[in-house]
Amino acid sequence: MQSFQIEEKDFTPRISFDTDQNEFSISGESYVEHAYEFYKPVLVWLEKYLAINKRPITFHFQLMYFNTPSSAIIFQILELLDKAHTEQKVPIQVHWFVPENNEALLEEGELLKEDFHQLPFKLIIPKAA
Repeated sequence: MQSFQIEEKDFTPRISFDTDQNEFSISGESYVEHAYEFYKPVLVWLEKYLAINKRPITFHFQLMYFNTPSSAIIFQILELLDKAHTEQKVPIQVHWFVPENNEALLEEGELLKEDFHQLPFKLIIPKAA
């Protein structure tokens, strides 16, 4: 399958799913009002790709902020990754980047790590200077 890209806009993140390297990322801010409409093609593409992929994937969440509707989509993405990891035995590593001094994203990452405890989930926290 071809790689999948959506450029960042005012209220939507950058989506970069590179199938050559199997490095996937969602970065920026996500506070689109109708999150499902924006993310539907992302979810459809990811589900199709995970059904045929057998190579290791690294998935980066590099969000600065996201709203509640976007949070529900992030959960759905993690469910798809978890299913591929546990049922299809695809090696998947999730990297959750925590911007400096962002307690809300740290807490969200910790909760998601607990929810998806079988999925290798690494919190990436910048070291204090």
